[in-house]
Amino acid sequence: MAKARISALLIAALLVGLLFHAQTARAAVTEALSLCAGVLIPALFPFCVGMNLFLSLAEQLGTRLSSVIKRLFRLPGAAAVALLAGLLGGYPLGAAMTARLSQQGALSRQEAVTLSCFSNNAGPAFVLGAVGGAVFGAAQVGLWLYLLHVFSALMVGLLLRKRQSSVSDARPQISGASLRALPQAISAAAGTMLNVCAAVVFSSVLLALLCEVLPVGRLPDAGLALFKGAIELTNGCMALSALPFRRAFPLAALMLGWGGLCVHLQALSMLSEAKLPISPYLRAKLLQALLSYLLAKAVVLFLF
Repeated sequence: MAKARISALLIAALLVGLLFHAQTARAAVTEALSLCAGVLIPALFPFCVGMNLFLSLAEQLGTRLSSVIKRLFRLPGAAAVALLAGLLGGYPLGAAMTARLSQQGALSRQEAVTLSCFSNNAGPAFVLGAVGGAVFGAAQVGLWLYLLHVFSALMVGLLLRKRQSSVSDARPQISGASLRALPQAISAAAGTMLNVCAAVVFSSVLLALLCEVLPVGRLPDAGLALFKGAIELTNGCMALSALPFRRAFPLAALMLGWGGLCVHLQALSMLSEAKLPISPYLRAKLLQALLSYLLAKAVVLFLF
């Protein structure tokens, strides 16, 4: 009952904010749609189609990597597809591939839950380009952030592997890649992009409303960046440009590890379709954020 009342109050507050700050909300929607059309869809949609086609090779890939994946994470070899999607394609493709593998029977429910805890990550294009290049002015900094991000994700996977008592022998019910899989891959990618863009638009509106009604401007630069990053990753990372490097670098690692509300809404949409819980994923992202921050502090201390 208490949770229902809190949810009702939050929804009412959102509706009131939309009514009294309609102009702010419209401007946020316009800006978010521009971001989706100009950046997200061109960058993610082709890769998402390719990853859906790549999923048709899950059985063959799992056969080749099964011994490595089982030894490291105690998961079937097909889990490599979702892990590679998240590490190379970025948010939210790792969650999307994890959900697809679960729905197709390549993973048991518990295996999919464990995999979801470390398969959804930021991709190199965003980290090196948007964060390293735009925020820090050096792709080399972005490379360090990406390496720390990957390492922290794998560490989370290793820390959680003890929860798996056995590895299932299930395999995806797919005969192999072919041109007949292309229409299904395009359709699945379109659904993924719709979820991504909807989450980005909502998060941008929420961030704009919160900045309008809360005394966010009084926060120090680091606090403002963290506030924005907790809701939407790109806005948070861009706000770090006002900070000295030694403070900004660990905070960037923390934000990348956490992902932000926008990313988690996308993950929630995809994981819920596969009937996978979101709470283990959120706890794991907090752990990854903490590990990333500590590792980045050590890198700054000894290398920069």
